[in-house]
Amino acid sequence: MSHTCQAIAIACMDFRLHAKLHEKLNQDYGPTGYDLVHIAGGGGAFLADDASSLMLKQVDLSVKLHQSSMVVLINHEDCGAYGGKAAFADADAEHERHDSDLKKAAELIAEKHPQLTIKRLYQHLDGTFESLT
Repeated sequence: MSHTCQAIAIACMDFRLHAKLHEKLNQDYGPTGYDLVHIAGGGGAFLADDASSLMLKQVDLSVKLHQSSMVVLINHEDCGAYGGKAAFADADAEHERHDSDLKKAAELIAEKHPQLTIKRLYQHLDGTFESLT
């Protein structure tokens, strides 16, 4: 087995989403083609003062140890770390917040690792994924 992988994926720890998340990542990168970090808030954890350096270190290690060339940031609908659906006026406001936070996280990563490709995904509770561009 190779000691390299294509990507590091960063997703929420929410158990409701794991099955479809792993299915998607396995489909896109193969079962040994990615490192996976589960943390409350997913990619939004890069913006938390108490977690930002930890998250950047995870990317650093994946690049250093496994030659990852891509970061996949994944946030999801009804995330408890964001206060769930109740924290937003509507689904559009919730979506916009996750999109904005993932853009900011991508900028932080790109500052340190400009060579990496960064993808941003939004996972719906029905298991579908939306690419954020």
